[in-house]
Amino acid sequence: MALNLRSSKKGKLVLKTSPSQSSTPPPPPPALNLKFPLVQQRSSSLSPQVNLLHDQVFTSLPQSPHFNPLAKLSESIREGIKHGFDIAFLNLVMKFQDFVDVYTFLSEVECYEKEFMEFEEMGYDLTEIRKRFNQLKGRAEQEMDLKDEIDKLDEEKKHREATVESKELILMELEAKSARVANEIEMEKSMIKRIDNKKRKMMKNSNVYENEFRKLANEFPSFHGNVIFDGDE
Repeated sequence: MALNLRSSKKGKLVLKTSPSQSSTPPPPPPALNLKFPLVQQRSSSLSPQVNLLHDQVFTSLPQSPHFNPLAKLSESIREGIKHGFDIAFLNLVMKFQDFVDVYTFLSEVECYEKEFMEFEEMGYDLTEIRKRFNQLKGRAEQEMDLKDEIDKLDEEKKHREATVESKELILMELEAKSARVANEIEMEKSMIKRIDNKKRKMMKNSNVYENEFRKLANEFPSFHGNVIFDGDE
């Protein structure tokens, strides 16, 4: 079975296996050349595409991991794990190009920080990575704070819109009631006018009756002198 490392579309490196072409056992792996630096030695077995990425990343972010926690392991296992760590480090660097969604990023902060610690335990220098990560985290938290404030403003707006709608309904009811009251007032004023007109007619008739009464009283014959009745002497 042959091993092949390739780069996925999202920048992650995938360890791919392919069946051997014949039933004969594969040839033994070449002996490790300890004359080369450790990183160059581990990158020599990568595909050209991944090897180019490896050189770019490790040139921009030079690393000299000590791998002290692996000291008790056999050399072959230790070298395999070192190789896996280098690939994982490349994947970690490539992830920084995939950060798009703030919610997803913040939900995975603890996972990334744990991963950083695991690399640092092996002697990787994550100074620049942590610096950029903290910048991203700070901006993401600021954006989340703003989104939270925007959500609060939206909630306040909805509450106030509901209040306005409620008060507008009350105002419409008051306007309708005011219209009814105004109509009742006009009706009462109309009745008052009718009463005044009726009163004026009655007062006019009263004056007529009073004048006729006085006229009749004045037309009655008047007598002068004293009237003597029997029994008054």
